[in-house]
Amino acid sequence: PTSIEAFIVGLVKGIADEIVIVDTGSSDATKNIAKKYGAKVYDFKWVDDFSAARNFALQKSTGNWILYLAADERLTESSVKEVKEILNIDENLAVHCLIDCIDNHNNKASVIKYTRLFRNNPNLKFYGKVHEQIVRSIKDLNYKTIDSNIKILHLGYDIPKAELEKKAERNLTLLLKEFAEKPTIYVAFQIAQSYGVLDDSKNVIKYFDYILATPESPKLYKAHAYRYKAAKAFEKGDYKIALNLANKGFQLDPNQPLLNMLLAKIYLLTGKMEESLKFIFKAYQNNVSDTEKEFELVIDTRSVLYLALQISSAAKSAENFN
Repeated sequence: PTSIEAFIVGLVKGIADEIVIVDTGSSDATKNIAKKYGAKVYDFKWVDDFSAARNFALQKSTGNWILYLAADERLTESSVKEVKEILNIDENLAVHCLIDCIDNHNNKASVIKYTRLFRNNPNLKFYGKVHEQIVRSIKDLNYKTIDSNIKILHLGYDIPKAELEKKAERNLTLLLKEFAEKPTIYVAFQIAQSYGVLDDSKNVIKYFDYILATPESPKLYKAHAYRYKAAKAFEKGDYKIALNLANKGFQLDPNQPLLNMLLAKIYLLTGKMEESLKFIFKAYQNNVSDTEKEFELVIDTRSVLYLALQISSAAKSAENFN
């Protein structure tokens, strides 16, 4: 099937009563295929603003609940049952889903915990030209946020590195424009992420330093900034500097999975097995368990368990040697 067929059929399987598709300028058979499957299709002139298109889609949506996906995303079959159960809840809920960013080309797959399912409300609104977010609106309307095991596969990163960099450059252009108009911590974070895709560490650190130097920066973003800088020091073998930076991040957000995993690696390579085991357990324990955060970068469970086995093996070898 075509991409749009796979997208729609994946939703139609007993989940969606209404499918709203906003087309910002396709030149193929996308719209006709979507209509064939009963989707409501609307044209929207592209204005270099993803939130504008998302908000237009919200205006056209009449259901009690909204599950929003991009055309390169798929709801996994294993998530259908949980989605149905949540749809029966008569409460203003926002649901954290797991966005599994597949990237077999560049071997940089990641998982992001983010709100994708929520009860509909005419006052809901997306913000941001790129990497648009609904969380601000969710908070303003006093929604209750819950975690879930609902998984969405994001295929947009599973492309050759050259194409991925082209996508990052497109996003970066919009993000830098938005930052120039109104600098925010969220946009600075996304700029840093885009420079990361482009392997431009100098500019990544520039924007993470902006986050660290801004007093009103949320702890979540500061902790990620320290984690990135610590990881770079770790890669260079500067374990003392890496530990210092990682500890600063840990003081701000002790439950960040990636930060705990980095601390586990630092302590492993510096021979402190007990500390290493403590932090890898904490990484596993807190991987998807904090509903207060607006998002989180989580770790593939297999990676956590693999490192835990490495640490346990090293600890046992050290014990036998002594």
